[in-house]
Amino acid sequence: MVVAKKIQKLLNNEVVFAVAVILAFLNVAGYIFVRSYECLAVFVAVACVSNYFSKNYVVDILAALFVANIVFGCGRIHQEGFAEGNDAEEDPEKVEQFTEGNKDEKEEVEM
Repeated sequence: MVVAKKIQKLLNNEVVFAVAVILAFLNVAGYIFVRSYECLAVFVAVACVSNYFSKNYVVDILAALFVANIVFGCGRIHQEGFAEGNDAEEDPEKVEQFTEGNKDEKEEVEM
C-alpha cells in the first residue's frame, strides 16, 4: 500500500511530467529528423490507445516511449555505409593493391 501511494504520487509529480514531455518531444523530433514516419505513427498510436485506458499523461507518454523504442525497435542504431563482404573479390585492381604491399613479406617468408 505504501509503495502504491508513492508511485501514484510520483506519476502525478509535475517534474516527472515535464521530463516525460521533454523525452517525448525529443523522440518525436528525432523520428521526424530521420524521416521515420512509421515510428512516429507507432508512438502516436500507442499514446492515444494508452490515453483511452489511462488518464495519466505520464503513463501514456512512458508507454508510448517504451513501445516505440523498445518493442517496435525505433531506437536501434543504424550504421550507414557499412556493407558486408569483400569488395576486392569483385574488382581485380583492388586485389593487386592488397597484394602489392605484401610482396616484401612474401619474399622474406620464401627465403
